[in-house]
Amino acid sequence: AVDRTALEARHGPVAAAVPLLPLQKGMLFQSQLGGKASVYNAFTALDLDGPLDAGRLGRAFDAVLRRHPQLAGLFDHDTHGDPLLVIPALPDGGAGLWPVEQHDLSGMPPEARAAELARIEAATAERANPTDRFLGLVKAVLIRTAPDRHRLLIAVHHLVVDGWSTPLLLRDLLTAYARGPDALFPLAIGYPAVVHGLLARDVSASRDAWGEALAGATPTVLFDPAGSGGDAPMIEAELALPAELTDALLSRLRAEGLTLNALMQAVWGLVLGNLAGRDDVLFGTPVSGRSAAVPGVGEQVGLFLNTLPVRVALDPARPLWAQLPAIQERHIALMEHDGLGLSELQATAGGAALFDTLLVVENYPDSGCESLDLGGVRVSGVYNRGYSHYPLALLVLPGRELTLLVENRGAVPDAMALAERVRGLLGALVRQ
Repeated sequence: AVDRTALEARHGPVAAAVPLLPLQKGMLFQSQLGGKASVYNAFTALDLDGPLDAGRLGRAFDAVLRRHPQLAGLFDHDTHGDPLLVIPALPDGGAGLWPVEQHDLSGMPPEARAAELARIEAATAERANPTDRFLGLVKAVLIRTAPDRHRLLIAVHHLVVDGWSTPLLLRDLLTAYARGPDALFPLAIGYPAVVHGLLARDVSASRDAWGEALAGATPTVLFDPAGSGGDAPMIEAELALPAELTDALLSRLRAEGLTLNALMQAVWGLVLGNLAGRDDVLFGTPVSGRSAAVPGVGEQVGLFLNTLPVRVALDPARPLWAQLPAIQERHIALMEHDGLGLSELQATAGGAALFDTLLVVENYPDSGCESLDLGGVRVSGVYNRGYSHYPLALLVLPGRELTLLVENRGAVPDAMALAERVRGLLGALVRQ
């Protein structure tokens, strides 16, 4: 039960108090343990060319916050001790709800400007902190780098935003800048109703489905937590596949009626199988968590993402292409059961951690940033970043050339060598 009087005594006027979704609970616990804040932040940078109006941009940020007030949330608990996202009642007609910190570096020498820009970006990425009051979950910084050139930095804690949310947030921000704050109407179905709709789903069939999928599985935990994950330094390796290889892969997948996701699951399974010394492995993959059965979820900014196990059991005697349809079918079938939290899935499988690596095949909605008319201002570049806390992760980024990004927190000695191994496997598969 929610004691609204007690919440308002601690935090002031409250618009809503909402239970947390499964991944939010785990992330809140992990983030409050301390450690490197940027692990849990979604960081976006936009390069803006043209006569930008900073006041107009500030009003656009306020409009976004009014449309998605959960971004101003803070965390407390109900009378049973269960965590809540407390959404404050925003003041009518207030300005500066989402402050935009400003810096002018346009008069600095190039070398000094680059160094200061890097310093500000690093500080911004570390900023969002769920122990802060009110605006602790969001941060915006506008940096003037030349007379008609700015870089806009936005950091939002993953507790209230996921990869699907970022393009929605950018679309709303730039729409409010281009057309005025009144262009952002309140959403027909608010965040609390969406969360309650997701939590109300019957998950009994999901427990059965996952119990069957994980039966007999051995956890694939490859790396020593003392030397990897968490606060271990992040080392990235980025490798673009040649356009010819990208085209050949996607053409073959279309011809076979298969998805890139299924292919990458098999390839990551091969890589992990080699590291683990077995053919049946588990790893995690994020899913949107935005069930089509819950109205309004597609337009909401929030952490609806869930991380689910993927089990890949390969037969070395059979061609990989012949095994992909079954991998794809199992994954699609289990996506109907994405409402269980990872902790519950681990309990289903005996309570131990199931995996310590992640595969992410990005497929988010397009924000349309670069096509919006912003009154003479042009978005000339968009850069998004969010990190996982796992020791090892492979991200597959879409584009004319598919990009492989390996995130390594002390797990393997050479992240680039691992990226090159994945590229080599993909090249070999094209030739099969």
